[in-house]
Amino acid sequence: MTPSPPNTGYTLFASSTHLFQHLPQDVIPSIDKLKELKWSITTPSFGDVKLNRLPLVIGHPTTGRPCLRYHENWPQSKTRFDPMDVMLHYNGDESISGKDVSAEQIGKALERLLYDRRVTYWHSWEKGDVLISDNFSMMHTRSEFVSGADRELWRIHVD
Repeated sequence: MTPSPPNTGYTLFASSTHLFQHLPQDVIPSIDKLKELKWSITTPSFGDVKLNRLPLVIGHPTTGRPCLRYHENWPQSKTRFDPMDVMLHYNGDESISGKDVSAEQIGKALERLLYDRRVTYWHSWEKGDVLISDNFSMMHTRSEFVSGADRELWRIHVD
């Protein structure tokens, strides 16, 4: 196994705590506003998954601190795999699109924060690396990976 070349193949870990500290006040003035939202996701992957009206903010099971639960929108233009379509809603049946701030504005603001280095740790894997992350308070994704070797990551879940 080889590490990824420099400046490629990052795994990004976004901290809910840091994300909430950097909310753009003109779009998302508080965590309480995010708590008013639910999100839904559909994808042809994994047997045509449709998850509806999931809470956008949940309490951490141990600390009770607020944690963002979100998957960024992945249109087909962004991936060679199956797309993932994400939609935000207020807690009721009403779509957020009729409100002062559109779903698109909130989604784009969240997605910018998920890549913001004030919020996110960008890890470049080296052979032998071990990284421990709280999967409730941290979200993760990866950047494009370019390498001449297969990538192998092992993970252990601790309950």
